[in-house]
Amino acid sequence: MANRSLLGSPSWRARNSSVLGMPGGYDRYLISLRRVAEYTVSVQPTPEQLQSWMRETLSITAGSAYTRWRTLCRAGWYSAVDGVCTPSPACVAWLRDDDPASLIAEMHRNVQFIGELLAVLETPLSAEELLLAANTRYRMGWRSTAQLNFRRGWLQSAGLLGHNDVTGALERTDGGSVLLHRLEIEPPMI
Repeated sequence: MANRSLLGSPSWRARNSSVLGMPGGYDRYLISLRRVAEYTVSVQPTPEQLQSWMRETLSITAGSAYTRWRTLCRAGWYSAVDGVCTPSPACVAWLRDDDPASLIAEMHRNVQFIGELLAVLETPLSAEELLLAANTRYRMGWRSTAQLNFRRGWLQSAGLLGHNDVTGALERTDGGSVLLHRLEIEPPMI
């Protein structure tokens, strides 16, 4: 399934293994991100100014604002250029056209087990089954579903993953399947 038509990926080890979500629940991560992105485009704040704005606007603590800023940088969506929070081209494109594919592809390029999570969901799986697959196939070493839940939030808010309320299983959507075929997926390590 290694297709480089959207984005190739750096080596598995060069990608970040942890990521955090945004306030608002699984379906609202991108809504929170849009608020941050629109603010940074209009104001061009320093990282400190952005974190202060996030504390006030998203009602989070100073520590949470800092870790969220770090997550946005780890995902490849932001950097501080000359002291100003600068959105990546993928983030700017998402703001312009509202298609999260390039945004999630950028995250996949920079964070382990993003596209790979979609690939593992050949059939619907519970969070516990997905945790076992992540640890067995990709040696993630996770003891809880916390990191899976953060990834779930990003993918679910982008419409690439769904949750079956009856079975509790996570399912790849048609949009998730389309994006999956455009990503370079790390082969399982087993």
